Amino acid sequence: ERGELAGAIAAHRQAIAADPEYADAHWNLSLALLASGQWGPGWDEYDWRWRASSAKAVIRTVGAPRWTGQPLEGKRFTGQAGSLSH
Repeated sequence: ERGELAGAIAAHRQAIAADPEYADAHWNLSLALLASGQWGPGWDEYDWRWRASSAKAVIRTVGAPRWTGQPLEGKRFTGQAGSLSH
């Protein structure tokens, strides 16, 4: 398993070297890094999830601005949960 993660990490880094804006490669790299316990670099790459091709449908359906860490005091929060299908 570790060897497979190491290979995946290397492949995603190679794809990013060829195209630094390749969001799906960054997103997949983040997952591989996190799965391998490389928390710092994994979380650094994790924000790319919003630019990955799989995120476009989620962003479109939510229709609200993304929270960027600003204080929420006095504001209303509305969340949306995903659905699971079998």
